[in-house]
Amino acid sequence: VVNNIMRSLVIVSFALVVGATASNTSFEGEPYSYGGSNDANHWPTLFEDCSRYNPFQSPIDVISGMAVPSTSNVSFNHVSSKFHVSQRFGLPFWSCLVPGDCGSITKNGKQYELLSFHLHTPSENAVNGVSEILELHLVHTYTPPCTGSTAEYLVLGVFVKVIASHNPEFDAFWNSTILSSNDIEVEMDPKVLYQSVSQAGDRLFIFPGSLTAPPCSPGVNWLLLQRPISISEEQVMLFRERALAVTPYGNYRPFQPVNNRKVEVKTF
Repeated sequence: VVNNIMRSLVIVSFALVVGATASNTSFEGEPYSYGGSNDANHWPTLFEDCSRYNPFQSPIDVISGMAVPSTSNVSFNHVSSKFHVSQRFGLPFWSCLVPGDCGSITKNGKQYELLSFHLHTPSENAVNGVSEILELHLVHTYTPPCTGSTAEYLVLGVFVKVIASHNPEFDAFWNSTILSSNDIEVEMDPKVLYQSVSQAGDRLFIFPGSLTAPPCSPGVNWLLLQRPISISEEQVMLFRERALAVTPYGNYRPFQPVNNRKVEVKTF
């Protein structure tokens, strides 16, 4: 109950701060939406893998006290590169312009290349019932060397919260992306999205899950940083007014049952 209340408060406060400028969250030609007859509550009937009979769906509310110490070896190896920025559901979507050039995350010897990243509002995951205003998802893939093998996905989740001070590290890509209504290219270093919250003493949750949007593909490796990065209210408002005008109440999937999945925690 607490986590649903917290998320509702985040949604309401976000709408009050920046104003809801539209009510249409359905997009012509899209197989799903975040409002209307094909919203998240209907995904299980529209997409087989979104069914809750698939036990490890995402997102989840992580209860930190139930996480067990992790023995996984994880390293972040992202590099500055060019990204193509398009629009999906009124939101900017950053894709690595040249696959393999944007760096990777290595987990237990497997190198997962960064494909893209995007934002959800409010955060889809939570920790101990606490949701944040935004959540970044950095999507990675690993292709096994065996011919015909299925690619594996890894998603790094990064919470974003609002504070009074401006975050200048975001300006290099944030302003140009939000202010443009066309597809553009930007150069940026993905490390600015998480570097400040992956320092000594910070915690990383590791657990199995799925993609949080259709087709809700299972078998995804999830890494979730507990401490949020911070941006100013002005930066959030810029994002909201330009990119989120068509989804005023958010582009998130409701929490899914944790079931008996193992949640690990690793301290940097």
